[in-house]
Amino acid sequence: MIHPKHSAKIPVDHGFVTGAVEYYCAGMLCCFSSWTLPLSKRPGILFTLSRTIWTLTQQTHESANDWGAILFAPRVQDVVFRLSRFAAHPCPPTSPTTGDNNSRALNLRPATQAYCTGSIEISVDNAHLVVALVEACNGSEDPPTLLACASTFAIVSFTPEGRQLLLTTQGLAHALNKLGRSSMCQQYAAVAACNVAITGCMWNEEELKDFVVVALLRSNSFDAIQVHAKTLYNLLSHPASRAQVISDGVLYAFLKLAQLQTNGLRGGPEETLSLCLHALFNLSDTVVYHDTILKLGVTAFLLGGVSGRRKRVLHFLTPESRRHAVGLLCNLSAREANHKELIHSAQVTDILRCLCDGDTETRASAAMTLRNLTLRVANAEVVRVCTRNALNLLLVFLTSSNDSVRRLAAQAIGNCSLVTELLHLFVELQVGDALLQVLETHDPTTNLVANV
Repeated sequence: MIHPKHSAKIPVDHGFVTGAVEYYCAGMLCCFSSWTLPLSKRPGILFTLSRTIWTLTQQTHESANDWGAILFAPRVQDVVFRLSRFAAHPCPPTSPTTGDNNSRALNLRPATQAYCTGSIEISVDNAHLVVALVEACNGSEDPPTLLACASTFAIVSFTPEGRQLLLTTQGLAHALNKLGRSSMCQQYAAVAACNVAITGCMWNEEELKDFVVVALLRSNSFDAIQVHAKTLYNLLSHPASRAQVISDGVLYAFLKLAQLQTNGLRGGPEETLSLCLHALFNLSDTVVYHDTILKLGVTAFLLGGVSGRRKRVLHFLTPESRRHAVGLLCNLSAREANHKELIHSAQVTDILRCLCDGDTETRASAAMTLRNLTLRVANAEVVRVCTRNALNLLLVFLTSSNDSVRRLAAQAIGNCSLVTELLHLFVELQVGDALLQVLETHDPTTNLVANV
């Protein structure tokens, strides 16, 4: 779950401070609560009331003791509910004789809505109030109102109950997509979307495609992009909807988002790329997704991330991310139908050489990948895989202290040794001597299957 760094603040009129007017108005709230419609022609009064409610709800320690019975009375809550949608309704036309007053009304309506929307934050457990926020967001273009809606959605999403409430609220997906296009609100909207995605997918097909556009093209904040990456990861974690969200472009967007982020790495580990590699590794564990992963060019994606001008990405990858990347190739290589695509469309050996470090699990996955790709394939295909670099890598694996790594490396070397075209490399690199040394220095009962 993701938390924003700070909560949103409603713009305050600094000339209107807490004092006798607010407390007097607070005492009159219940009286005014049944007069909302007649008072709609008196925007100044409504503005004062909404400002009063918002001021008192920010003083939680006083509100709970002194004003709780008033602020949370059903009639007052109904006023807040209706006024939160106040600015979304059309204002009366400006009259030549009362132009100044109506202009002031136009200015006060958004402020009234913004203050009421901000007040709802303290009553977010009410489903009707969340619906009011969604309607206010979808019907308003006022920045303070949109900011209050976005921050409230983020706050509600912090609890399991709040996430379930948001997940079942009609129109929320459209509202969050709209907020995601606002530079001022996009961080809060991203947090809300990410946290709701922990529970399930709230977007329909068209809304999800629109969210993909927002994530890829509309985010102008590094932090918002990072949160969007977590949203995509969460969406891919639900088995029931996984196939549909992949079809709607979530996995494609994830790869593109990771590519965009690796173009502008900062001074620390790259979280978006790490999440993407983890998601791909999880998907590769299910054979049904292999074709989709390969069609999206995941092997070229890996090669591009560890070579050329993006080679600096290697410095930021954690050991766990390296395991996921190599494990992804290992899972793909376990399916014989993928061998042709892996051998012809990607330089698997180069990827493995860049990603393998001293980690035992990473080395075991790499050795198994090379063993799988050289097993039961034509000699011409083996030559493509078993290059000088691949043999050097396997010889390094033979020196591992782990029995599984040595055994898998020896099996891969054994597969390569069946191709006579590679004999000169075996002689030049003294592969036979390396195998004998392993047999002499380790337990002879170790199962080294090398057909040399």
